[in-house]
Amino acid sequence: MKANRSLVVCGVIAVLLAGGCQASRAGTEEVVVGADLELSGPNANIGLVYAQALQLRVDQINRSGDLGNRKLTLVKRDNRSDPATSAANISAMAADPSIKALITGACGACIVGAAKTVNDARIPTIALALATNVAAPVADRRYIFKLAPNADDDATVLVSELVTGGAKKIALIHSDDQFGTDASDALTSKFGRAGLTKVANEKVAADGSDVAAVADRVAKTKPDAVVILAYSPAAEHLAKALRAEDFTGRLMFGSGAAANLFLAGDTAAAVDGSSMVFTPTLVSDDIIATSPAKSNRVAWFREYLSTYGTYAAYASFAADAVGLVVEAVTQTNNTSRDVLRTSIETARLDGLSGPIRLTPDNHSGLMPQAVAVLVAANGRWQLAS
Repeated sequence: MKANRSLVVCGVIAVLLAGGCQASRAGTEEVVVGADLELSGPNANIGLVYAQALQLRVDQINRSGDLGNRKLTLVKRDNRSDPATSAANISAMAADPSIKALITGACGACIVGAAKTVNDARIPTIALALATNVAAPVADRRYIFKLAPNADDDATVLVSELVTGGAKKIALIHSDDQFGTDASDALTSKFGRAGLTKVANEKVAADGSDVAAVADRVAKTKPDAVVILAYSPAAEHLAKALRAEDFTGRLMFGSGAAANLFLAGDTAAAVDGSSMVFTPTLVSDDIIATSPAKSNRVAWFREYLSTYGTYAAYASFAADAVGLVVEAVTQTNNTSRDVLRTSIETARLDGLSGPIRLTPDNHSGLMPQAVAVLVAANGRWQLAS
């Protein structure tokens, strides 16, 4: 009887142990990423793209099983395109220990204003805004990393295109914000050595409310080319206003103007033949997948296009922000905020936007070679030949 009782006890223990091991294997650790985005207000067109892309990439990662027994969860908050609301959102999410990393949207002033909060909370934060001061100076941005085109890289490509096209007299129009100022300064600094003359330098409201007056003043200077350094849709409104003023010269756009792959109606007519600097991800159906990185970009493009009906330019940066967090978790097998920050700071990633390299001295990760020239033709953007 004792032997039988011993067998029963051992059998019960074995079942319990097996159940415990199974529960442990089946247990899933939630990795929560917070996102402060412009889901309403004047920048909602970009914030909503970021929200879609973040969720799609999170869903892809979770389906892939790349994180093992971990699962990504995205928590989104609407900052209404308002720095004060953004500050409150970031403060609340940074104070929540379950949130391991933050991703912030198009509003540069928002993340710059929250830099101290982010640093004090020691939470790694990936910013999708274009302004240079988002990630610099690094000493004040230890926990902030930037994933977006850089003003100086854009300017280098724009100047090369202007020179190649034979333009001499250039008019600049830039948005009345930090991104616009950064882009204008970077471009102007390269004009002298390139033999270019600036005949106009106009600011336009971020919402494009004053485009008609700006276009009238610029057209009167009779430039060879006009470079527009503003977000969409203000950039498209400017293009239409300039054509309405009978400007027939070359139009060029900085990366802020990138929006959808397809162009329609009077916008298509106004920008036809114009150039834009951006990453080739926007035109991934033009790319021949000759490497794993290019294959991943084409696959991302196709799934986003299939899911949402068009491809939005800035989607790839949001997806890469998720990729940086996933890479850090995978490399360290850890979800501590400080461990993730340290890993992200030295990340080397063939991202969906292009090659990304971060260092302790440079928290802006997109490499210069990620920037290409696109042209508008037949109602869509295409790679320049």
